[in-house]
Amino acid sequence: MTAPTRRPQGVRQRYIVRVTLAYAVFALAWIFLSDRLLGLFGDLESVAWVSTAKGVFFVLVSALAFHAALQAVPADPIDAGQADLVAAREPARLPRWLAYGVALALVGAMLMLRLALDNVVGNQPMLVLFTLPIAVAALVGGLGPGLLATVAAALLTNYYVLEPTGSLRIPDGVDLFQWSLLISNGLLVSVLSGVLHRLRARDRAHLHHTAAANEALRRSEARVQQLFDDAPQAMGLISDDGSVLALNRRFLALFGYQPGELTSLAQWWPQAYPDPAYRDEVSAAWVDKVGRARVTGTPVETSEYRVTCRDGRERNIQFDGTVLGGSVLVTLTDVTERREIEERLRLWAESFDRAQFGLAIGDARSNRFVAVNPAFARDRGWRPEDLVGESVATVFPPELLPQVLVQLRELDQQGHGVLESEHVTRDGRRFPVLLDFTVLRDERGEPTRRVVYALDLSERRHAEQALAMAQAQALEQQTRARIAALNQMQDANLARNRAESALRALRESEGRLALFVEHAPAALAMFDREMHYVAVSRRWLDDYSLGAQNLVGRSHYEVFPELTEEVREVHRRALAGEVVSKTEDRFVRSNGTVHWLRWEVHPWRFDDGQIGGIVLFTEDVSARKAAEEGLQRLNATLEARVAERTAQLEALNQSLESFVYSVSHDLKAPLRGVEGYSRFLQEDHAQRLGEEGQLFVANIRSGVARMGELIDDLLTYSRMERRKLHSDVLDLGALLRRLLAEREAELAARNVQVELDLPAALSVQGDADGLALALRNLLENAIKFSARAAAPRIAITASVAQGQVTLTVRDNGIGFDMKYHDRIFEIFQRLHRLEDYPGTGIGLALVKKALERMGGRVWAESAPGQGATFHLQVPAEASAPT
Repeated sequence: MTAPTRRPQGVRQRYIVRVTLAYAVFALAWIFLSDRLLGLFGDLESVAWVSTAKGVFFVLVSALAFHAALQAVPADPIDAGQADLVAAREPARLPRWLAYGVALALVGAMLMLRLALDNVVGNQPMLVLFTLPIAVAALVGGLGPGLLATVAAALLTNYYVLEPTGSLRIPDGVDLFQWSLLISNGLLVSVLSGVLHRLRARDRAHLHHTAAANEALRRSEARVQQLFDDAPQAMGLISDDGSVLALNRRFLALFGYQPGELTSLAQWWPQAYPDPAYRDEVSAAWVDKVGRARVTGTPVETSEYRVTCRDGRERNIQFDGTVLGGSVLVTLTDVTERREIEERLRLWAESFDRAQFGLAIGDARSNRFVAVNPAFARDRGWRPEDLVGESVATVFPPELLPQVLVQLRELDQQGHGVLESEHVTRDGRRFPVLLDFTVLRDERGEPTRRVVYALDLSERRHAEQALAMAQAQALEQQTRARIAALNQMQDANLARNRAESALRALRESEGRLALFVEHAPAALAMFDREMHYVAVSRRWLDDYSLGAQNLVGRSHYEVFPELTEEVREVHRRALAGEVVSKTEDRFVRSNGTVHWLRWEVHPWRFDDGQIGGIVLFTEDVSARKAAEEGLQRLNATLEARVAERTAQLEALNQSLESFVYSVSHDLKAPLRGVEGYSRFLQEDHAQRLGEEGQLFVANIRSGVARMGELIDDLLTYSRMERRKLHSDVLDLGALLRRLLAEREAELAARNVQVELDLPAALSVQGDADGLALALRNLLENAIKFSARAAAPRIAITASVAQGQVTLTVRDNGIGFDMKYHDRIFEIFQRLHRLEDYPGTGIGLALVKKALERMGGRVWAESAPGQGATFHLQVPAEASAPT
């Protein structure tokens, strides 16, 4: 909406003052001069007629003058619609010749009327009647027609009305006074009407100018509204009282609102920021920034907040604002995807730097390090920044370097490979490594970077050696343990025999029995039927860290409260007369200590054969068990580490592919903004830009379009590099006919003659999409470069030999020098100017990449001005004749 246009109050006041002063001067002058002139006449009748004429004239002139003045008084406020209405209602002015004609006609008509009234008025001239046509002519036509009417009235009344008629002489003084008064009145009315006409003309010009300005303003507002609505960024216009004045379509689409749904900031805050604390923080910061912008006259400081959309989704939004009088124009940019990409890049870089395994990126051309992570540098005694730019020879032993370089060249051809070698640290220490290489290529298919995952095999070698030694030691320990067990059993049997002999021989002496048990060479303990200690060997005290405690008489379950019900059941079985044993048993002490035991429980009897208690023999085999478990953990750890490193390497390769695609794809985001704004400039501001500006905008749009094509072709090239190919049997003739049908209209428009000469039922083995892409690019090149030939012609032939199908595409175009043969198959390489032959320089690189991935190849033959011939060789169907 446009604001009403107000005419300055001073203009109206000055106009009123001018008209009032003019009327006052005219009235005073008229009264003063006319009364003085009346005094010259002594004849009362003459004075009466003159006074009547004076009064009539004054009334007529005053009425007409005020009518014209009121018509010209401008309205106090006049808005755009009123200005257009006034301009539309303004009556059309009479042509100048017609105004003069009307003046003469009015005077002539009044003369005829006066002559017709001779019998009524007698000798009275009644010159006051001629004041009316003079006033009408002056008011209608202005100064010129008024003066013409005055002159005509003076001459005609002098000749036809005043005595003597038929003569221009006026002998009577009264008649001369009336005649002079008629001329004076006519001159005065004409001048006053001329002034009024000029004022009205100026007002008409002002009204027309105002109407034109309002129309231009409406058109400008429409363009601004269209730019606002179609802007690629979300925008909103907010008044100082918090009312939402306008929201563009991008805003509504971004946040999910309907038109008219969001009417104020009071409604926006709780919906966009459901968390009260965060809402208060954001609103306070925004009010503060808007206030500072109003004070400093600068744009509102850029801010970024999390905004909740209508459907509950959260987006990262960047806010920018411009203070516009009593409102703020807010621009909201969705940076959610940008922040996600930045986070992915940050995570990738952080993963690269924080990885605990060695990662490095090298230049495949110069064999120098481009980047290394801290783990890679640390394992070799360097800092990462010291290795960057250094030759890979820095980390390889000199005698292995030639072999390594050969292996690297082979890996460049294969694209991926794993090799074992040795690395040397900064201080000269050598250690074995497993290197997993992935080769990255440029648009021409040439290797540019090598990404290597380096695994230090020292630990594995040491583990293998340790495993072998541990196995040998374990075997030896097992042998020793068995021998020791036999010896201990023999000792135990001997001790038991001795104990039995001692019991029989020294039954009366418990002290001797205790002494025997105490010094037994095994961990022995003797219990009564209540499981109280009767005797215990010193080995028992040492094995269970019981120190020099006197256990005799104490309960076994008091000393070892951690004994389980299962162990107590074993004791009960032994007390029942059963001999119980176990070769391996896990015993956890109350303090957390773990013992692995081999034990036997035997009942002991009195002379009468009754069981008096049990004898418990134990052997601590924790050391042997720890060695066995260590070997098992070492084997499991080695396998887990290999699996983990393999998974990490696969994840890294996948991240690298996602990174390349994301970076290429996100190049299109700024291009869309440049294309949109340049289109607005070209469509809405073309006249203001001028020829040079329009040329610049056209160049910008052309560059944006070309950049878009380059990005699309790069994505196509990237997909061809990574996409999974499907090897199918393809009908080459049907494929070519389909591609030619796609170009039928273009071929007809360019008058290109196509000759297709293929063997019947020609089939090849390849990927359908990849082969179609290659053939489509070759056809496009043939059409493009033969367009300027007198009779453009394309010939397509094929032959089969030794299991290979060779397809030939020949044109009669401009050709090329064979010294550029390899260059034309490289990405972004062109032999001609873009203005002459448009294109991105990626087509033939795509052809080469597609053919290489299908196990084929492409080459060309040409000479300048002799056309070009391209040969594609792909595997024939397995059953195809050769």
